[in-house]
Amino acid sequence: MVTANKCFTISGIKTPRFTHAFVKGPPLPLNLQGAPTSGLQVESPEEAKRRFEIECEFVQALANPQYLNYLAQRGYFKEEYFVNYLKYLLYFRRPEYAKTLKYPQCLHFLEAVQNPEFREAIASSANAKFIEDQQLLQWFFYIRKRQRLHII
Repeated sequence: MVTANKCFTISGIKTPRFTHAFVKGPPLPLNLQGAPTSGLQVESPEEAKRRFEIECEFVQALANPQYLNYLAQRGYFKEEYFVNYLKYLLYFRRPEYAKTLKYPQCLHFLEAVQNPEFREAIASSANAKFIEDQQLLQWFFYIRKRQRLHII
């Protein structure tokens, strides 16, 4: 869970939580030495690792349609700062970050929540349940089909 101040100030403008991500940008790949400095406070390697773990966990939580429904029903998808945070998290599509995901289907949902129509539709519990059922069916039959292909 991301814990941050309710807001902080950038150039005199108060900004809601989750903005640590906007200021610092995506974590650098582990093999990069030295971070570019553009007047922003540089985070330590430990801070970058911790932020990456938090963001990775959050992105993977998006694979759960019931969690998306929870976020939609509580109005998170209507908040500009949260939609911007979701856009920022698109860096997980890059191969060096995508390989860290245990639930790669979360990338599909990360892209889906970029669409305002999807964000509105997922607020319906029936839609979330339908997506969840389709996920379970895909997992069940995909595994069976792969097993059948390997047996033959």
